[in-house]
Amino acid sequence: MKNSILLLLVAFCLTIVSCGKDLDFKKGKKDDWPTFDFDLEGLEVCEWNEAEMSGPEFQEYVLKEVTNADECDCHTEGYLKYLKNGKTIALIYFGDGECDNWAVRIDCVDGDCEHELATMCKFEIESCQGI
Repeated sequence: MKNSILLLLVAFCLTIVSCGKDLDFKKGKKDDWPTFDFDLEGLEVCEWNEAEMSGPEFQEYVLKEVTNADECDCHTEGYLKYLKNGKTIALIYFGDGECDNWAVRIDCVDGDCEHELATMCKFEIESCQGI
């Protein structure tokens, strides 16, 4: 019995150590988030259809809670990560609290959102009011 408990504890610890960065990333530790240097004004305008990211092969992770600002009733903060068959395909960044009616989409390459061929664009948040 003691050996079984010890074996389970060791396996759990190894799992935590091997996935530690992912666990921190999913908890929303800002220092572990990918960093993107962009100028919102300089980004190309694109579309975002969340329905395209639905189905059994897709997963959505909330890396930072998506929140609305009262003054514009709009998503103004938050960070979402979309996976397809276990590989990161897109990140959605809603901003840092400003009611600007825009969000940023990062399209990843082979699961790497900081790849030199990864692209960024901005899309208008349709549900915003009062801007």
